[in-house]
Amino acid sequence: MRDTQDFLAAVKAGDAERVARMLDANAGLLNARGGSGESAVMLAVYYGKKGVLELLLGRGAELNIFEARLRAKWSAWWRCWRLI
Repeated sequence: MRDTQDFLAAVKAGDAERVARMLDANAGLLNARGGSGESAVMLAVYYGKKGVLELLLGRGAELNIFEARLRAKWSAWWRCWRLI
């Protein structure tokens, strides 16, 4: 449980290096969920942590339909933000 909390905290903080080290040590964290059901992918999108999001997706994080929609919205938002 503590590993999951630490992992999700690293995701929220945008610490891609720490997230990668934790996944190297325990690949099962990739699809871990917090107490309210939030996945690492959802947290990365919510907190705007693009590097962590790309890392998670590159490692094969599972997406449910809701998360897939979030990813599409994130991509569109990011493209617009870069234009500003």
